[in-house]
Amino acid sequence: MNALAPARKLARRLWDTGGFATRLVVVGYAVLHRELLAGQVPASGDHMAQLYKAWHLGERLLPDGRLTGWSHMVGAGYPAGVYYPFLGDALITGIRGISGGLLSWERAYSLGLFACMS
Repeated sequence: MNALAPARKLARRLWDTGGFATRLVVVGYAVLHRELLAGQVPASGDHMAQLYKAWHLGERLLPDGRLTGWSHMVGAGYPAGVYYPFLGDALITGIRGISGGLLSWERAYSLGLFACMS
């Protein structure tokens, strides 16, 4: 069974229950932000730092059973998940987890950004 089947089923149900205006807005937004759907991470702002935080949560903290903690991965270290909320990181990690790890971190970040911006 395809790992993305539950997400596709939910998207199909939401699409079928929406009206014409909802569909028009979603399609227009998808056209304007097609680079996000293609899995491209925006190069502006601090998107690479946000992507790193999500990767760190999913690859370093969660396997140890932690959501926060000290990390020595950048510079002299920093308190991961303490000063900035980690719900965005959890969303991206969840998107990647739902896919069974089939999505790259960049693709999961792009889809999470697309979902939050729409």
